[in-house]
Amino acid sequence: MGIYLPNHKKNYTNTFYMKEIIAGKKPYYKTTDIIPCCIPNFPECKPENVIAELNLRDNEKIMAMFPELADHNGPADRTFFFNVLNTIFPHKMEKMKYGSTMQRKKEKNIKDEI
Repeated sequence: MGIYLPNHKKNYTNTFYMKEIIAGKKPYYKTTDIIPCCIPNFPECKPENVIAELNLRDNEKIMAMFPELADHNGPADRTFFFNVLNTIFPHKMEKMKYGSTMQRKKEKNIKDEI
């Protein structure tokens, strides 16, 4: 079946979540559909900030993909979260990654000048 799931080795995927996917109650992506990405661990790239910036809490379809977001501020599995978002919003994620990297370069240049 090839369903893309949060990391089960770290106990991020529970059986209730998997049962809902199999029953067709939760949306999912196949592993072949996922566009993986590597988002830097910068403060502006925190999942909580991305959720707010993209207004994800208002989108029920997307929120259903992340079972733990209803209870917490951020996802338990950061890699799963950003890979799914990169599959849904590739241009927005690339723009965010580029913007945060450029911000770091500017900060480094300012520090080097001082």
